[in-house]
Amino acid sequence: MSNVVVIGVFDGVHKGHQSILDRAKEIADGRKIVALTFDPHPTTVFAPDRAPTLLTTLADRVVLLKIHGADQVAVMKFDAKFAAMSPEDFVNQILIKQLEAGDVIVGEN
Repeated sequence: MSNVVVIGVFDGVHKGHQSILDRAKEIADGRKIVALTFDPHPTTVFAPDRAPTLLTTLADRVVLLKIHGADQVAVMKFDAKFAAMSPEDFVNQILIKQLEAGDVIVGEN
């Protein structure tokens, strides 16, 4: 059975993030909800001088994501190698092969 995967940094797990998780719960129909998050924040790789100060630690994000409906949290190390991955490889290797995604939900950014 496939999973519903939500993707984001999810810093602070604010109302917008919670609405993504709520949408995942609406469509899950018995499937697991997997939250895919990144560490460190992608801006740390792309523009280190503009990297934001995070509101929550990675450990706190994991707890908050589970409180708000994620059955599992997958943390991807965001580095130059990961950033260079093609969109096709990301979908095939990460979303489909590793996370067994049947549906994917992302926010606006």
